[in-house]
Amino acid sequence: MPTSTRRQAANSALTPTIFTIATDLGPLEIELRGDVVYRLSFAPGKRPRKSGAGLSAQQQKIVALLQQYAAGEPVDLTEIEIDLSGYPPFATRVYQQCRKIRPGTTLSYGELAAKAGSPNAARAVGSAMAKNRITLVIPCHRVVAAGGKLGGYSAPEGLPLKKRLLKLEQEATKTTST
Repeated sequence: MPTSTRRQAANSALTPTIFTIATDLGPLEIELRGDVVYRLSFAPGKRPRKSGAGLSAQQQKIVALLQQYAAGEPVDLTEIEIDLSGYPPFATRVYQQCRKIRPGTTLSYGELAAKAGSPNAARAVGSAMAKNRITLVIPCHRVVAAGGKLGGYSAPEGLPLKKRLLKLEQEATKTTST
């Protein structure tokens, strides 16, 4: 069994730590398995945790990166380790390739399918994006329809949030290049 697969299996067996954090994008609910993100979602109406008490240093770093990202600071969310256990191999490849899309830029479903090794699977990429349980860290908001149309976004607020995230990243990218 490859090391990454063993690691995912070990992480999946850990007792989950689930909590909500406050960010400039609204509350985010995080499910960690050890120091690895298993699930991350927008959580409107959920009460954020008051402090980082009880979190490991690595878990606190994850929280800090997400809060900095939401505040429009240029951060690298690929530093956050994720657990893709339970996903089929195609979706796993798609998510791994999606994480490589630079902040503030986009790829079409077809382009992402090709990068994942299945150039004719644009629809399957759309299905995988809809099942993404680790929003922002697997940046499905960077995936658009052919011709650059935004397509859909299943997070709360839908397309307005997708536009907001892309603009946030474009602004953060400008500050790092000047």
